[in-house]
Amino acid sequence: MVSSWRSAFLTGVSGCPADYNNDGAAEVFVSSLWGVGVLKLAGSTMTALMLQPNGTRFGGWLLNTADNHFIAEGRFANGAGEVLVTSPWGSASWPSTAAP
Repeated sequence: MVSSWRSAFLTGVSGCPADYNNDGAAEVFVSSLWGVGVLKLAGSTMTALMLQPNGTRFGGWLLNTADNHFIAEGRFANGAGEVLVTSPWGSASWPSTAAP
């Protein structure tokens, strides 16, 4: 079990590793048909730093992993990892501090 995600949700999960919380250690941004999350290694298990279901708004972006594609990671404004997200209607960069 990964925090509140059951292992069934991990089927078909894709991820982008980076230092999303700027602590010097890599975390992994994951997406699935349920939504998105940021997972961190804690000993021999993963803990969730953030989990958000489809339908959550990140600023003006409505999360819908059925047509959102998370394709890149970079270090932009604050030095922490960010995710490039695209959909049929546009693209955006999600900073690690983005909260619904």
